[in-house]
Amino acid sequence: MSIVVLNHLASELRDNIHQLEQLVHQADHTYRWLFLSNQYNFDQTMPFLVLYYHQSHLVGVGTIYAEDTDLAEVTSVIHPQYRMLPIKDAMIAKIKQICRDYRIRAIGYKIERNFYQQYPAFFNRYRLNPDAMPELILQFGDNQKEFLGKEVQTVVAVRKQKNKRYDSQFDEKEDSVVQVSRALPQDLNSIAHILAECFDDSYYEERLFVERVAADSSMVLYQFSIQNEIIGTCSIEVHPKVIYLFAVAIKKKQQNKGFGTKAIAQLTTYLTQKYRRPLQIQADKDNKKAIKLYQKLGFKTVSEWIELIEK
Repeated sequence: MSIVVLNHLASELRDNIHQLEQLVHQADHTYRWLFLSNQYNFDQTMPFLVLYYHQSHLVGVGTIYAEDTDLAEVTSVIHPQYRMLPIKDAMIAKIKQICRDYRIRAIGYKIERNFYQQYPAFFNRYRLNPDAMPELILQFGDNQKEFLGKEVQTVVAVRKQKNKRYDSQFDEKEDSVVQVSRALPQDLNSIAHILAECFDDSYYEERLFVERVAADSSMVLYQFSIQNEIIGTCSIEVHPKVIYLFAVAIKKKQQNKGFGTKAIAQLTTYLTQKYRRPLQIQADKDNKKAIKLYQKLGFKTVSEWIELIEK
């Protein structure tokens, strides 16, 4: 056996990891794919991938996500046929060493609840983190037929624009005031202010976030606008198997007017027609309003994302 740690990821290795994940999802009936990027880590020189090889075969992968030194979020997958080997403990030991080296104060182990319940012996040294809110994983579609069905077609029609400002722009209907488009560099300031307002973070933190999203080739940053005023935003990660929606926000003075529903409906339809793969979004379990909105648009709860800490 051998353990390899990396702070970068080649495309061939990425494909190998996706193959392992696919096998694990099929065996365990799980849904959450690993986030294979260190773009948002506080120190991009820090290794964020821990790979476990058994006789030259990749059988385990762990990832470290740490926006600051307060907390590292750790996720992992292990080949079902190799779970009797001490892979998990070896990977965790290496991850702990990395976190110590970079002075990260705490580690949270992210996992889907159904896997946690299926294999309690794996986690006898861990407990649920009472300070971490569980998140629901909601998914739209699980095969191409669903993407082409009535549910998608009746949400909204997609309209292409010749205006070079918009890579793609689409309205709920011709007289709709809500527009959704890719954000341009000059839009980042407004988007950062909206995110800071909605998530109670500093403008500096959110400005750095949107700059990184805009620079990441696997991400797309969208803006929602009314009469050329930016009122909201959503980012996506384009994964080979799924499209993740995250950082959804509507300016507070424009909330509760239906604008967010219209914008997400438009974006959902556009993304499913463009990429022909499932969409996923996560919401805090106690965020009933957001969950209800996503369910109204056709998303279904498929899993729950929880955080464990050591006892």
